[in-house]
Amino acid sequence: MYGSGRSSNRLSVDELVAGTVSYVDDGLTAVKLRVGAREPDQDVSRVAAVRAAVGDRIVLMVDANEQMTPAAATDLARGLEPLALAWIEEPFPAEDVLAHAALHATGGIPVAVGEHLASAARFAEYARERAAGIWQPDAALGGGITGMLEVAALAHDHGIPLAYHSLPELNVHLAMGDPAAVWVEHFPILDPLIAEPLPVVGGVVTAPDRPGHGIRWDAEAIRALT
Repeated sequence: MYGSGRSSNRLSVDELVAGTVSYVDDGLTAVKLRVGAREPDQDVSRVAAVRAAVGDRIVLMVDANEQMTPAAATDLARGLEPLALAWIEEPFPAEDVLAHAALHATGGIPVAVGEHLASAARFAEYARERAAGIWQPDAALGGGITGMLEVAALAHDHGIPLAYHSLPELNVHLAMGDPAAVWVEHFPILDPLIAEPLPVVGGVVTAPDRPGHGIRWDAEAIRALT
């Protein structure tokens, strides 16, 4: 499992480092940072500060949230390359397959996409153009468990690893059943409504041994929002 959610573009460098270190202190061995809202050289400096703080043993990824130009993304990827990142996520709008393909073809940091691709057919477009090295499907946005199995089968055909996006309580089952899955995102959007959030032990999360998705809802918390 990799940490995500404590690394906003709004944070100062010190706050960004502190948020990353807090994930490491929680036992995670990988953390994703937000980039793309600043000039590329500023983002490189911010990520470099995090790398210096956590060392080489922690896997780092960056997410640009679909807000970059091709020129800026190229400059950013080139500047980040010495920092040994696992991927640069969604530098461009999900519809722009060719822009992602051009960046991925540079052979630097792998491009990751998928959270906004709502069907296996959309992933197939990226496969045809060799536009990404990592896919990030989301069961809540891409057709549920059945849709994710279709995406996984396509990923297997093309030798593309999977890093499931968000909602770890649901995606953990898919990841545990798929040897091509390498990561599940820790994005605790549902934690306030869950009685037993997934525990992370040594950077690893395991699906609950209960029927179905195994989520135990906090009924009182849900009633408070209805």
